[in-house]
Amino acid sequence: LLRRLDATRTIVLVESYKNAHFVRCLTRQFVVLSTDCKGGFTSERCKPLKGRNVIVLPDCGAFDDWARKAYYISREVDCSMRMSTFLEERATEEQKGEGHDIADWIQDQILFGRSLVDIENEFIDAV
Repeated sequence: LLRRLDATRTIVLVESYKNAHFVRCLTRQFVVLSTDCKGGFTSERCKPLKGRNVIVLPDCGAFDDWARKAYYISREVDCSMRMSTFLEERATEEQKGEGHDIADWIQDQILFGRSLVDIENEFIDAV
């Protein structure tokens, strides 16, 4: 599937299919892929990302673990991985403790009455 897509498009890598779905619904700016689970962020699963630019967007509480993994995976797979602090910068301490994810953040923004355009712009500008 990735071979058929424009190789210059940036990939956003998230933990769950739910998160991937929410980000895809929010914006078409990126190719959004899921690791399927926290333990799914492995070199083996990331092999198709060779030569790609990847933004890694972990759930709250997983940043340090995923940053360590991204360092090694990017070298093994030969891709560029950049960690996003998007959620860590926006989550409360309580949300961090609960493992808040990007789908939770998007839902919260909608419940707060923000427009989808504003939510998308904030996401694109900050990620």
